[in-house]
Amino acid sequence: NGTAARITKDKAATKRALAAAGLPVPEGRLFPRDAPYAAMAYAVERGRTLCVKPNTGTKGYLVFPTCRSAAAVAAAFERVAAHFEQVLVEDSIPGEVVRYFYVAPSVVGAKLSMPANVVGDGRQTIEALIAAKNREREARALPGHFPIAIDADLRATLAGRGLDLSVVPVAGDRIMLRSNTNANVGADTIECLDTVHPSYARQVE
Repeated sequence: NGTAARITKDKAATKRALAAAGLPVPEGRLFPRDAPYAAMAYAVERGRTLCVKPNTGTKGYLVFPTCRSAAAVAAAFERVAAHFEQVLVEDSIPGEVVRYFYVAPSVVGAKLSMPANVVGDGRQTIEALIAAKNREREARALPGHFPIAIDADLRATLAGRGLDLSVVPVAGDRIMLRSNTNANVGADTIECLDTVHPSYARQVE
């Protein structure tokens, strides 16, 4: 997998490789870190929800998938540019994230990646629900299931939905705590090979 591993470290290169293979990719543009105004102009030109992320980032670090205005793009661009040389601005595509595991010649597994979340019980605050979920994960000690960190991004996600850590969600209400679906920031990973349409696995193969 050496070639694939090298390509996927560069998101723009990954998109070119996928497009050349006939697979759809989100439209976007790569900007140097010193071109925030060009990125804002591009956001105005696109006129839709955009994703801003480092071109060579990993594990969902500094990925902002729901920038709905040029101002939001500018704020995200500034944060990414402080740590990376190139910033990718591209269309944000809604939907579920399913990751396939392929061992030649077959797909051997698939998982649904769901953003970090908690489910209300009508009694506990969001902060208490996060603590309870983290204790459960620590007890299970499953590989790839990391605790949910309460950080600036989580607080900003809640604020964007008119919530904060002191809110008590109604019973059964699922509260999404982030926009990205990376396990290292507390996403849920759910085995789903038997529930997704088999045509997707055939395409992967």
